[in-house]
Amino acid sequence: MYKYISQMDSVNKIKYYTPCLLPFVTDSILKQNQPIYLSLLENSDLYSVPNYAISENGEPTSNVRYSWKLGYQSILDILKIMLVNDNFNTFDEGISYIENHLNREDQTIVGVTTYYLPYSTNYLSQNYLKSYPHPLFGVSNHIISITGIDLSNNKIKVYDTTPKIFQDWISLELFKLAWMTDRKIKDLEHVKGINKLIPYNYIRVIVSQYFSEEEVMTLSLRLLKTIVYEYLNCRTLSEGNFKYVFGLSSTSILLKELDACIMLKAASPLSKFVNCLVEQKIARYFLRDFVEDISHFFTPLIHYSGEIDKLVYNIDMQISRTSVELSKTYINFLQLSKNIDKLKSIFDIEKILLEKLYLALKDYSTIYKII
Repeated sequence: MYKYISQMDSVNKIKYYTPCLLPFVTDSILKQNQPIYLSLLENSDLYSVPNYAISENGEPTSNVRYSWKLGYQSILDILKIMLVNDNFNTFDEGISYIENHLNREDQTIVGVTTYYLPYSTNYLSQNYLKSYPHPLFGVSNHIISITGIDLSNNKIKVYDTTPKIFQDWISLELFKLAWMTDRKIKDLEHVKGINKLIPYNYIRVIVSQYFSEEEVMTLSLRLLKTIVYEYLNCRTLSEGNFKYVFGLSSTSILLKELDACIMLKAASPLSKFVNCLVEQKIARYFLRDFVEDISHFFTPLIHYSGEIDKLVYNIDMQISRTSVELSKTYINFLQLSKNIDKLKSIFDIEKILLEKLYLALKDYSTIYKII
């Protein structure tokens, strides 16, 4: 029933929506000879569970990261893996640390600003400064790793995985500016919370106890069962000025809000729903990737992996078409209504499929005694 987790190629599974820290955490854990895989960590905070949030003034928003509010213990905590954030007092001290680790064939994970990364679309971008903090990521560092250094030629080799894989040399001068983080960009000094970003920071991944492949797979199936349960359970939480809805209810309420705007032919607020639809789509990406990976080790899920893959393809296509319609200056409300109806039909199919999957997972608990 099980194959080896170590056979999985995490690098080829990195997607544009993969959180920038997790490929490096996965790699570090594997280098410590512990079984892990990327999509398990991606789902640690239940990113697969879609959500929809509404503020007191009716402003819609969505972010796959909101699903950590459901309150489950993270996979890293369960496996006793610690992410230790630290920093150096000076740039030279940091470079010395990086050199020592490279001599041991070990990369260093660091947090930077993309504003000074020459390969980034944010490089010296005024749009980056104007739109800061990022609407999805807020005030935060971008995570990369250092895989080489050439002090004689004043350059350093960086490995970046998000939004696409980049591994090449940049000047030591630009790296220093990037490593000083957004906090040291003069135009961002006024941003609330900017001081939490620490220059010359780095992250260590510490595995404090050993765990087996069988333990990881049991944990994977338990997590999948939890994700499907939360899809179907449709929880609602209130926090601050926002009401958060999770699971299939989040999708249903979002589509009802769109229906209401269509009935009123209210074009002005419709573009605000585009990001919410995109986040709904990305949540399904995380679910698809997770089930696909588990099915390599737990073969009874192969059928469900194929069905979910087809479903997510249809969701992807229909949300993309709907988002295009929502973004137009002059909206064709009849066409938009048809798009919403098609989405409703697809999500009805999703509900039936997930109900079957949940029952199957309960059966596996009895048959294999693993969940």
